[in-house]
Amino acid sequence: MGHSALDGMIVVEIGERLAVSACGLLLAQAGATVIVVEPEEAGDRNKWKSRPTLLAGKRSLSSFADAGEIDRVLQAAGVLLLSSDLDRPALAELAARPCADQIVCDITSFGPDAPAQRRGWPEKILQAYSGVADITGPSDAPPTPSDVPVLEFHAGIYAAAGVLAALRVRDRDGVVQRLDVSIHECGINSLATFLPLHYGGKKTQRAGNRHPMAAPWNAYHARDGWLLLCSAKDEHWIKLCDLMGRPELAREGPLVKLVDRVDRVDEVDAVVNQWTGSHSVDECISAFSAGDIASGPIIPVSHFETDANIVHRRMARRVQDPATGRSVLVAGTPLKASRTPGIEPEAAPPRGNADAGHVEARREIPSPGSATPRPPCEGLLVLEIGQYTTAPLAARQLSSLGAEVLKIEPLTGEASRAWPPHQAGTGYFFAMSNSGKRSVSLDLRDPADRELFTALVRKADVLVENMKPGSLTRLGFSPSRLEELNPRLVYCGISGFGADSRHPGRPAFDTVVQAMSGLMDLTRVEDTPVKLGISAGDITGGILALYAILAMIAERERSGLGQSIDLAMQDAAVWLTQTAWNGEDRDTCTIFPVSDGYIAADAGRDDVEAALSGLGHLDRVDASMRLRAAGILAVAVRSVAEVAEDPETSSTGTVVSRMRDGLEWPLLGSPIRLSATAPTAAQPIGALGEGRARAEEIAVGGREPEHGTTGRRQSVG
Repeated sequence: MGHSALDGMIVVEIGERLAVSACGLLLAQAGATVIVVEPEEAGDRNKWKSRPTLLAGKRSLSSFADAGEIDRVLQAAGVLLLSSDLDRPALAELAARPCADQIVCDITSFGPDAPAQRRGWPEKILQAYSGVADITGPSDAPPTPSDVPVLEFHAGIYAAAGVLAALRVRDRDGVVQRLDVSIHECGINSLATFLPLHYGGKKTQRAGNRHPMAAPWNAYHARDGWLLLCSAKDEHWIKLCDLMGRPELAREGPLVKLVDRVDRVDEVDAVVNQWTGSHSVDECISAFSAGDIASGPIIPVSHFETDANIVHRRMARRVQDPATGRSVLVAGTPLKASRTPGIEPEAAPPRGNADAGHVEARREIPSPGSATPRPPCEGLLVLEIGQYTTAPLAARQLSSLGAEVLKIEPLTGEASRAWPPHQAGTGYFFAMSNSGKRSVSLDLRDPADRELFTALVRKADVLVENMKPGSLTRLGFSPSRLEELNPRLVYCGISGFGADSRHPGRPAFDTVVQAMSGLMDLTRVEDTPVKLGISAGDITGGILALYAILAMIAERERSGLGQSIDLAMQDAAVWLTQTAWNGEDRDTCTIFPVSDGYIAADAGRDDVEAALSGLGHLDRVDASMRLRAAGILAVAVRSVAEVAEDPETSSTGTVVSRMRDGLEWPLLGSPIRLSATAPTAAQPIGALGEGRARAEEIAVGGREPEHGTTGRRQSVG
């Protein structure tokens, strides 16, 4: 395989959060030596119940080892991962004395300076407080926290990307900095499809598996399981009615038109459920696929070892757990790159297998070149051919880290430009998803525009896109052609099921991905699988693309060569579910109705009812205070509007306001908080095509491609 991105890097992981373990797992799969300082007992709620999956490929050192041995490992490490709001005092003291050239990454509930009552919050409580639970579940059911620790994993991915960004600054400018990631801020960032509704004056609400503008679009029960069906056009309804043997429903009566089906959605769902209930899942999917109707089975996590695409892409595999001697399932690497793919998982390490005496010390890093270091991605040119969420999210985060991003749009503009609600013809969602970029409208079938795009590819460092697999190849820009044009290019293609897939051509709606990745299996209301309200497949795909791109840029510093990345949303979503694969207990959380909404309590319903018994119908504030007095952590289940209007959301920079052409736009900040090179939410994107002059300037020689900021890496550790 040759070099990996982080060959020679030593990472010490002492945090007890899932997010810390997820960050360490990604760094290990990128080639780092990750040494986990394990607690003596393996019962901690936030991490150790999931040891087999999150320890795979790492090395182990007991926290009760000789203090000198732990200190030697810490002295050798270039990166220290921790969660300061959960760590045991002895380890926190060690972590408070980092080496001068050591990057410290701290993942916490609300940041390292949060008050005591906000420290150590578990996943489901954070889902409730950040607005994620309130938009999950059917409209006639209470808010639904998911058993998938999606916010912890998102924080881990952002942290891994932040570590790579900090390493780039350290090796280029000789500046070492601290990295902080707030899980709560990651939760707010995940509301990217709902915050625009609030800022546009619309109310957000739970919709279960339904779509507010299409029907039939829902989860349906077949004879032997669940499946998801997404029908967005009248022509789909006509085909569906024909195969159900009810052609008259599409030709006459109250269900002919899409708008009427949305109004009578219960009636539509009853018709579809009657048909699916008499057929198997495979029969339904086969029939729908023949009619070009988007659908997919709702796959339980227990079926991952037999699912064709999950097996094909090696996202779940059996290893031996030395702690228990049993066979366990661990997650494969979502980093599928052409030259240096991510390292496949190995068995969880035996406790204490890290030999501190053989850990090499770090070499010196460069002296600081200036008092003010440059942003991590300054000097990088990124081309994005993206729509909706995944590729735009990755490119937006690269822009916040200092890259110059040219968004390549069709002549009519990206489809979400006009999504309501909007200002002056531009949708809030589009503006929020594309800050910091310049728009270049091109028709890649036009010879002149193809020539301009070809010239941009020759100058670019990164090309990220989420077109259907094969679309760029059909336009004459296959991965091999891109490599021929620019051997240093890092090309990242994002798709629903991968370019190398057993599901070629299957539509990649986020809902379908959630169905086929275990997310819906682990998010249930009265045993009915439901999707997370947030676009979990899209968002996870986007931030994993950010991590993968930064990892391959780091590897390019060694080799001088770029490569192509095949990133699948299904891989990303499957990776989120790994803590539920081996029979681990799931966190307890009770959603309890009160006079002004709901509270979320970190306890069982019996304990909650006992603590509130005889106190009348309390509001959220009083009920939460009563439960806290009884030793139960409880918070209000907040709406998207409450989260957006919280002064802390703006004061922390989680959402910022920027002006463009006399209009004020709310934009998302980055959850990656670097102490010396903080990411910035730049200006809103301009009008369609406003960046063409800049693109032409680059094409004719206004920019040379980056030839390495550091040459070969000057430090390991």
